Amino acid sequence: MKVAISFLGGVVGDLTKSSILVSVNRSGYETNILVDCGLWQGSKSRFYERNMELDVDPTTLDAVLITHAHVDHLGRLPVLHNNGLGHDGKEKVFCTKPTFSLVRIMLLDTANIAERESLRRIHKEEEINRKTVKDIRKTFKNNGRKEVLDRFNIGWAIKPYSILEAEESMKLFKGNGYSYGEWFKIAKKVEAKFYPSGHVLGGAIIVLRIKGDNFDERSVTIGFSGDLGRKDGIILPPPKIIEESLDYWVTESTYGGIIHPDRLVEVEKIKSLVRECGEKKGKLFIPSFALERAQEIIYLLSYFMFKKDIPRLPIFLDSPMATDILDVFSANWKTQLFKDQYKLNFNPFNAHSNKFLKISRTFEQSEGLISGRGPYIIIAGSGMGDAGRIRGHYKKGLASNRNIVAMIGYAVSGTLNRAIIDGQKRIKIDGKYYSVKAKIEKFGSFSAHADKNFLTEYTEEVCNKSPNLKGIFINHGGENNGIAMQRNLVELLGDEWEDKIVIPRLYDQFVLF
Repeated sequence: MKVAISFLGGVVGDLTKSSILVSVNRSGYETNILVDCGLWQGSKSRFYERNMELDVDPTTLDAVLITHAHVDHLGRLPVLHNNGLGHDGKEKVFCTKPTFSLVRIMLLDTANIAERESLRRIHKEEEINRKTVKDIRKTFKNNGRKEVLDRFNIGWAIKPYSILEAEESMKLFKGNGYSYGEWFKIAKKVEAKFYPSGHVLGGAIIVLRIKGDNFDERSVTIGFSGDLGRKDGIILPPPKIIEESLDYWVTESTYGGIIHPDRLVEVEKIKSLVRECGEKKGKLFIPSFALERAQEIIYLLSYFMFKKDIPRLPIFLDSPMATDILDVFSANWKTQLFKDQYKLNFNPFNAHSNKFLKISRTFEQSEGLISGRGPYIIIAGSGMGDAGRIRGHYKKGLASNRNIVAMIGYAVSGTLNRAIIDGQKRIKIDGKYYSVKAKIEKFGSFSAHADKNFLTEYTEEVCNKSPNLKGIFINHGGENNGIAMQRNLVELLGDEWEDKIVIPRLYDQFVLF
């Protein structure tokens, strides 16, 4: 038996598009398991090219394991399906139960954004209305990709898949997902187990066990951290320590060289902004990612209002996608997936139970919030400010010094939110310029990723449980963070580990056995 691991994305120089291939060659047959199949997220000019690249033949895959529901870890599933994954009628995608509940929301949102962007590129003489959208969908369904792309001159975004193709890919999933802590078979002589990762609802650390060919040949066990959550998560318990002794460990390093700011300090800061919002009778805008971050902020604000630590201002969630995700959180509130439920006597994710929470579903409701008078809090997408309803709130709300913007997430260079964070007094939205007079406050402690200290601590625990550990692979963090984590681990484990801790590059392959 020969076991190899190949890094197809999520590595130095290619941080999105997370994807790792484990290949098992036995006398007589080969088994291929893919851990994650993330969407490449970068420049529009390369979006189609990078996401349509087939780093592995989908028809050769026996199983795909998904660590969690972020699109940079699962967003290419429809691409794999279009190119042969599951065409043999077998369900080959495995994830946790909560992740399964979130996947469809995430994939359809990606396809919807693609469709909207594509409509902007239709010839000017084409009328952009609901009939046009229906025509596109019908053509995709009846005649395939090429004809519709040629007909409408559709740009980068509708590629690599349509809404219908996203829907079709849901047929790939095995059942409705799996529970944590149970072994399940994914291929011949290969089984897997999920552990809570603490990163997002349903997030999983994966242990993969490959059984030997003969009775006396021992199994090969590999662990994958996925995106590892924090020790001090707001709504999720810390990542669970795996029980198995591993042969190899693959860990993320997003914050491998960074220590998070003190969260308690920033929690007090956001409480003070709510008080200020109430005093000014203004609006507190919180641009947020739809999965996890929006729900964390709703929980925090609702808890402090319940405790009467802050004014009981209405909390409006103005994001259809975040609202759909909120329903999944609400359905799981009474399970053991969350922590500290005992602190509340209501479900914070259910607008009927949570009297502080209001849902803005329709465009008309969102328009009412834009023109309405405060004080109230608005949580809206997107986290970067380049899409979503937050842009509508910015157009009218940024010009008032009564309003406040709480930037609770990281915004990359070139995005709207980054321009606001950097202090630009005039910003461009949809071709027009708007003045910025609102108070802008930046936060740095709400990341859902483990930082340098906890990443090192968790890997140390893995090593303690794995006396026969042969190697550690560090990915998903960029070169600087990867090197910093490698240095930390060598200092902790000893110089003999220097050659055993590897930072893979794109398409690097390692023979493990």
